[in-house]
Amino acid sequence: MKLILIGFVSVLLAGPAASHPGENWVSRAPMPQARAEAAVALLDGRIYVIGGWASEGGTDPRVVQVYDIALNRWSAIAPLPKGALGPGAAAADGRVFACGGFVANSAGTPLGTTGQAIDNCWQLDPSQNRWASIASLPSPRFGVAVAALNGQIHVVGGYDYQDEAVDAHDVFDPATGAWSSRAPLPAPLGDMVLISVQQTGKLYAIGGWSDVRKQPSNVNAAYDPTTDSWTVKAPMKTARYGMSAAVVGDRIFVIGGVVGGTGVHTALRTVEVYDVSTDQWSAKKPLDASRAATGAVASNGTIFLPGGLQSVRNALNPVNTLLTLTP
Repeated sequence: MKLILIGFVSVLLAGPAASHPGENWVSRAPMPQARAEAAVALLDGRIYVIGGWASEGGTDPRVVQVYDIALNRWSAIAPLPKGALGPGAAAADGRVFACGGFVANSAGTPLGTTGQAIDNCWQLDPSQNRWASIASLPSPRFGVAVAALNGQIHVVGGYDYQDEAVDAHDVFDPATGAWSSRAPLPAPLGDMVLISVQQTGKLYAIGGWSDVRKQPSNVNAAYDPTTDSWTVKAPMKTARYGMSAAVVGDRIFVIGGVVGGTGVHTALRTVEVYDVSTDQWSAKKPLDASRAATGAVASNGTIFLPGGLQSVRNALNPVNTLLTLTP
């Protein structure tokens, strides 16, 4: 099951958490266009919201919107060369990299549509306001998780051209312009999150959809680049996919997402925090409304959550809100 689907309802799982200072989400300037299934990346105090769709009527999936944190202001920049739903993105070496995605076979609503995974990858030089093609992914994928570690771009999981979750782990080196393979994920997963934690020098792959089990996963695995190996950590309390995540210090905040098996899929308000130093999870105050199918970033101790899906029955309704949390 992939995030391009029908039938979200809103729910809060994992139990309520007491409200404390620093757990309240605050709205900032909304995006000019509502977006869901977009990639989100942070570079030099600017948040890039890349691709995705804006409404059930469908709009240009090439659109890239940029938020200037200091100015609390959005602007549009050069669009992607090819529109994509569910790409992945990360920043390294002064550039933004966007990889993979899903291209619909026809214009209009992405709900239940058919299409194909792509292997295209691009890099953006903000000073030139121009996207340039780079070496393609080793295989076409969408719903990938992407993060930068030690100046390299790691792309894990996602769904292949047969619409099946994969365990692939590919790394792009901006210095050489080439891809190489690394140790695969512990299990094939799509729509998971991948977080780079400076304190440990490791990547953390969390959650996702398992085609093997036909349900969301609560996996939490750490990747050590020095040994090229994954180590399974304490599982997330709420198995889910299509969530967002960001790191503040040594804490990974996992926000919203989707639960459900082969039937109804339910969007979440749930916020859980993983402490990498203690290998423990805790529940935090939930979002005011459910949120899925977007990304999150953190800058100077503040988490930013742009757009995404709020739940309504039998339809998907992207929003243009920008929520922030300073824990």
